[in-house]
Amino acid sequence: VSVILIAGGLIVEYQRRQRIAREIALGREVERKKTAEKIVALKQKKETLSRKLADAEGVARFEERRYNTLEKEMGDWGSEIEDIEVKWLIDQGYLETCKVSSKTFDFEASQLKSRIDELEEEAKWCASALHRAQKKTEAFN
Repeated sequence: VSVILIAGGLIVEYQRRQRIAREIALGREVERKKTAEKIVALKQKKETLSRKLADAEGVARFEERRYNTLEKEMGDWGSEIEDIEVKWLIDQGYLETCKVSSKTFDFEASQLKSRIDELEEEAKWCASALHRAQKKTEAFN
């Protein structure tokens, strides 16, 4: 009887060990599947983040080129504005000179007009004096 009990105990122990080994193997398999799923999910997340990073880097490069282009254009515009301002100042000086010259010419023109009026009046007087002198000459003849 003891041999049967020992044999039965050994069989039960063997089955228990087999069951525990299966449970451990099953647990390891479940753990391996979860780990594999996690790895797949992390790889997908890594791929998504890599695409997002590439997109962000592309946008950053685009913005940098755009900024550099705008900065260059602004520099060009700045020098163009400075040139225009210099030309404007030169033109303002020229306009001031023209205003002064115009006033001088207007003054001189008014003086010349007055002189012309005087000369016309003198010419009329001379013509009338000549006409009187001719009449007197004709009267003596």
